Amino acid sequence: MAILTGGGVATVNQELAYLMRAGPTDSLDRMVATIFANLAMQQFEDGKSGVMMALRDGNYTTVAANTCIQGEKRVDVNQLYDIEAYRLSVRYALDKPMFLY
Repeated sequence: MAILTGGGVATVNQELAYLMRAGPTDSLDRMVATIFANLAMQQFEDGKSGVMMALRDGNYTTVAANTCIQGEKRVDVNQLYDIEAYRLSVRYALDKPMFLY
């Protein structure tokens, strides 16, 4: 269901953390979500579109919205996941990025 805001822009409010993690949010989830929302509003107020909020090298930034479909991404399923339980299973995290590809 879309919500029409005061600016006449249709928006949808969805708690993404719950959908992606299937669990309650924690303080880090809420902090990052709040900062992403504020950054998104700043982009909107500046008349910018076609961008999404991101973390790069530990810093908040924006990237082109089509970034997620550019290039091929490979994940070592056997190393990072328990394929029987359909869950993340990281035993060796040294030198791995926080967001595991």
